[in-house]
Amino acid sequence: MRYAILSIFLLIGALSADANESAVAVKVSAAFAQAPGNVVVKAIVVPDERNQLLTISAESVDYLRRSTMQLAGKDEARVHELSLVSLPEGDYVVSAQLVGRDGTRQRAETTFRVFGGTKRR
Repeated sequence: MRYAILSIFLLIGALSADANESAVAVKVSAAFAQAPGNVVVKAIVVPDERNQLLTISAESVDYLRRSTMQLAGKDEARVHELSLVSLPEGDYVVSAQLVGRDGTRQRAETTFRVFGGTKRR
């Protein structure tokens, strides 16, 4: 009986973890870089037939880079990379936005800082 109850709790826990998993996450190769900074942004997407578009962006006061790609649903790669090179000094917000076929949007973001050097004008 104990094993049956334990099995039920484990099954419920596993199902809850899947239900709470975000469909998109974003990671940056470094929290800090020296100008001109180079970082790699990774957007991690849970493959799903409903996925349509992925937009990865990096933004600061003096810089904006955005890349949008069409997704192939459940057959799409899980990890998408964007290389950012020669970044000027500043505080950056990096985001990954996933758009579903029905228009729903999910977003993840993180930050990093490029220090030293001179600001790009």
